[in-house]
Amino acid sequence: MAFLGIICTLCCLAPLVWLLRSIYSLNLNRQSAKRTNLPILLSPFDPIDPLWMLVQKVIIPICPYLPFGLGAFIRYNRLGWCYHDKFKMHSELGDAFMHVNPAKNQLFLANPEAIEDVFLRRKDFQKPVHLYSRFMNLLAIFHVL
Repeated sequence: MAFLGIICTLCCLAPLVWLLRSIYSLNLNRQSAKRTNLPILLSPFDPIDPLWMLVQKVIIPICPYLPFGLGAFIRYNRLGWCYHDKFKMHSELGDAFMHVNPAKNQLFLANPEAIEDVFLRRKDFQKPVHLYSRFMNLLAIFHVL
């Protein structure tokens, strides 16, 4: 019986720990993004988080009905949102803005000179290699590469 109580307690605490960790990480990333003096889009979830990918089909239809614009983050938190939104976000926020979520900060640019500068200084603007390496390994398994 004691073992079952421990399991139930852990199951109840796990979501709370995840929530607190997400809030803490989001706050750290927001503070980091504020130092850039760029406009910030704040998201409670990472668009490529596996858990978010599973539940977004249920949550996205509900969000427009939330009060006080709480569901506004859905616009830029769907997978591939920037392809659907095209240039709208840049026309609202400018040539550069930061997308901040608990996992990372992403810089979005629409200025050709700034994009060229990023490409020329690739050591200063590093890509998440761990994401690419997993994908490349998957392609290697299927002999695509």
